[in-house]
Amino acid sequence: MVPSWNKKATSMIKKYLYVLALSALTFTSCIKDDSTAGGDSVSVISLQNPLESTYTLDQNDTLKINPTVLQTNGDKPLTYEWEVNHKLVSNDSKLVYPCNKSGEYKARLRVSNGQNIQIYEFNVNVEYAYTKGIYLLADNNNQTILSYVPTEDVKKSFKLDVLADNNPNVSFGAPRSMAFSRTFDSQKANILFLAAGNPSKIYQLDGYEMISIFNTSVGEKVNQLVASSDDSRPKVMAITGHNLYSLDVNSTNLQTQTSRFNGAVSGNVTLANYMTPWWREDLFYAHGDAYFRQFTWCSSHNGD
Repeated sequence: MVPSWNKKATSMIKKYLYVLALSALTFTSCIKDDSTAGGDSVSVISLQNPLESTYTLDQNDTLKINPTVLQTNGDKPLTYEWEVNHKLVSNDSKLVYPCNKSGEYKARLRVSNGQNIQIYEFNVNVEYAYTKGIYLLADNNNQTILSYVPTEDVKKSFKLDVLADNNPNVSFGAPRSMAFSRTFDSQKANILFLAAGNPSKIYQLDGYEMISIFNTSVGEKVNQLVASSDDSRPKVMAITGHNLYSLDVNSTNLQTQTSRFNGAVSGNVTLANYMTPWWREDLFYAHGDAYFRQFTWCSSHNGD
């Protein structure tokens, strides 16, 4: 048998639950969602042609996207928001975005007409501007220019002067020599050494972007740069009229090797104007550099 007070309590609870349910239903029916196609009065946004899932460009190219926006119920004023790498870059209907830095970036377009909002996501893949190809060092009115000729298997363009394009505030002077220190899968060690001017400076340029990251004054004219044959410590060797120097990758500490060289051969020698590296994987020679001039040459080596 259920006590009478319990029956009254149960009846009151049911009454309040009914009132709460009715209130919730009334509240829900008052919400109007203008961001969807919920009624005939809403003008729904769409694109005439979908955006690409990924846009791939070379560094320093410009991404241009000009979508045609359609509306189902009359043309209403539209607002645009273009975002790249989570940053607002434009409010124009057409995107014109300079791709100055390599990498892969998330991007999106947000379009609104006050009634409907549509968001379209896509990716931007900015590849290195300079990969496989040939670099040509030349003199143009006593200034260094460096041309890039891509190989046929890469979709790149010929560039007359990658130095001017990427280093507009640097005057390199007359060209002297260049050498590549390249380590695969490591952007930090892919460095183009460039000697220019008289007295010369040695510039270190990022091998993918051709931006000068270090420069070192030599104090005399450099005749030749050669990447060292010692892969364990990437560096460049520089020959001048009277001295031999070494310069490590990502360093401005120019080290003279002249006295060390003279000590290795037990006497004073006259250095040649040019050198070449070699590598022998045996027990006698680990690596070495040969210096030659006309019919005479001398060499140094590491090993037993």
